Amino acid sequence: VSGGGPTAAVDEGAAAEPLPEELAGCTTLTGAEAIDCFSAYTEANPQDPDGWTQFGLFAIQSGISGGGSAQLFEAGETFIGRALEIDPGDVEARVYLAVLLERTGRVDEAATELARLDGVDIPAALTPLVELVERGVAAG
Repeated sequence: VSGGGPTAAVDEGAAAEPLPEELAGCTTLTGAEAIDCFSAYTEANPQDPDGWTQFGLFAIQSGISGGGSAQLFEAGETFIGRALEIDPGDVEARVYLAVLLERTGRVDEAATELARLDGVDIPAALTPLVELVERGVAAG
């Protein structure tokens, strides 16, 4: 993970709408308890993009705190990708994917994700993340 502030990508406060209580509870857990909680939530609610996005953010955050685990970053990307399969217009998931791609040096892919956000109303809480990616993309 390069450059400053990758943990900004996992700021749970940036959610556009409040999370369901059960899912919000998962975000307070760590380790195996969190994995079990997110797994149970996404199994019970497989069409809820927020569940997949939050599971992805957990994996990414775990990867960051674990020193940059590629396996956890890949899992995070997979889970966020699932959220976007369910709801391609999910701005929050798209922004987080762009951040992950930029932070892991995949600048061209991050630029593609930014382009998909052109003309979309970005919630104020996500604007700093979009700007972070824009700076990374511009720097190449």
